[in-house]
This record gives sequence, structure tokens and C-alpha cells, in this order.
Amino acid sequence: MVNRWSTARLIVASALAGLALVACSSETDDAGHGVQAGQVEKVSPEKISGGSKAELGLPTGVLTVKVVPAMDEVASDAGDLKPRDGVTLVGLAWTLKLHPSSDGRDVLLDDQTLESLPMPSFSLLDGNKKVSLPAEAPSQWYRGLVVGAKNPSVLQVEYDGVTQSVDLETGVVEGDQGAQLKDLESASTTLDRRCPADAFKPKEAALTHECGVRAVHVLPYVAGSGWAPNGQTWVVVDADIEGQATVRIGQDTGRELASPSDAVHRFAFAAPNLPAEVTFDFGSGISPVSVGLSSS
Repeated sequence: MVNRWSTARLIVASALAGLALVACSSETDDAGHGVQAGQVEKVSPEKISGGSKAELGLPTGVLTVKVVPAMDEVASDAGDLKPRDGVTLVGLAWTLKLHPSSDGRDVLLDDQTLESLPMPSFSLLDGNKKVSLPAEAPSQWYRGLVVGAKNPSVLQVEYDGVTQSVDLETGVVEGDQGAQLKDLESASTTLDRRCPADAFKPKEAALTHECGVRAVHVLPYVAGSGWAPNGQTWVVVDADIEGQATVRIGQDTGRELASPSDAVHRFAFAAPNLPAEVTFDFGSGISPVSVGLSSS
């Protein structure tokens, strides 16, 4: 009799424990727990709705980002994704539009290809922690993600040592060094401006020497040179020269880039803004000759 009662009690205890376990599991499912802090899940970009949009200029193209600081639930192939207790579900989506062909793009690439440029990295700042996010090759940059975080603040996009941040609440971009890269066509100005013949001293030098500026380009990034130093930009001058000359802005002789043609020499200078002029120094007793860079 004692054994039968003991066995019965064990069966009942096991059944109650099983029911309690099922109840706990159901309670967790009903509460929508699923994504924990630091967890990253891929979803369709169309599932990331609401929030704010921001545009970031990158050397490879213009990145359009959608940020949603908190989402209740997101559908995915694996089922509905919901945050665990104390976790915020951040929604992110982005797409990249590659730079179309232009003089500005040619200068930026410096005889390289878009595919050969460095890849950016993406991360979500959660308190003092960074949650790394997956990136794709440029041709496949159409991405949707949800990220579990406890104290999320910004999406960070790092490219070749420079970071641009998107505030999750407002969509405001901080550290917008790539602003000029949103419209590469506006980076170039055609001048076709010659060195004045009467500026050569002695005057006879104008018979054997000639110079001019065909175009000027202002960009924050040039492949091979990277981002311009803080507070400066790359001023790239397309010049044609007859005779040997050093091209300089102030005392800076710059760096020669890949030439677009045999007739043009391309030089890059770091400057805080567009300088007033560029100088051609032929040496050999010839006075330096300057050409204005202003479009007006």
C-alpha cells in the first residue's frame, strides 16, 4: 500500500511539474519574448516601418538609412520577433545607390574601381557597447535588421577610419564628413582658364612655356589618399602644362594623381576651402605664374 501511494504521489508531482513548465513557456511566448540584447536578426527591409530616414555620403555611393528606435514586433521567416523583458527591439534598413559616372567620381576613384574601394562597417551603439552588424558587398546592399539592445542610441557607419553616426530618435547625422559625397556632380567646376601670356617674366618665356587650369574638384575623399585631414578637403586641380613646372597652392606642392589624359596633369591639395589661386613655378629664372580658381 505504501509503495502504491508513493508511486501515485510521484506521478502527480511529475504531472504538476510538467504543467508548471508548460505554463511558464506559454507565459514567455505570450509576453513576446524572443530577441535578447546583442542579438541581430535579418528581416525584409519592407518590415521596418516608421521611424526616421537619413542619407550618408560614402565614397562608394549614397547610403539611405531607416532607423526605428523601438518596435513591438517584426515578422520574419522564422516567425514573429519580439523583445525580451528589458530589451528594446531596434529596426534598421538601408540601401546603397552607387555613384553614377561623373568627373567627380573619376577624381574620387583615382584610376581605381568602386569594387576595389574599402568596405564600410556597421554597428549599433548600446550604452558603452558596440553591436557589430553584418554588411554586404556594394551590389547587394539592400538590408533589413532588428537588433536587441538595452540602451540603444546611434547607428554607426565607419568607412576607412571615419565614422558617421545616425541618431535613432531623430535621424540626424553626426560627423557628416561625407556630405559632399551625396552629389558628386556638383564637386567639379570646369574653368578652362589659361595662364596670361603677359604674366610671364621675362616675356620671352611665354613663347616656350604655357599653362592653364581646365577644372577644379572639391572632395572630402580620394582613393589612395583617403579622407582629407580634419577641417580640410581635397582640392584637385586639372592642369595642362607646356614645359616643366611645379604646381603649388601656397607652398604646398600637393600630390599628383592618375591623369585623365596625356594632356592633363591632376594634382590633389589639402586645404580648408577652395583657394583663390594655383601657381605654376617653371624655375629657370621665370617668375611664377598664378591662375584664379574661383568660378566667378
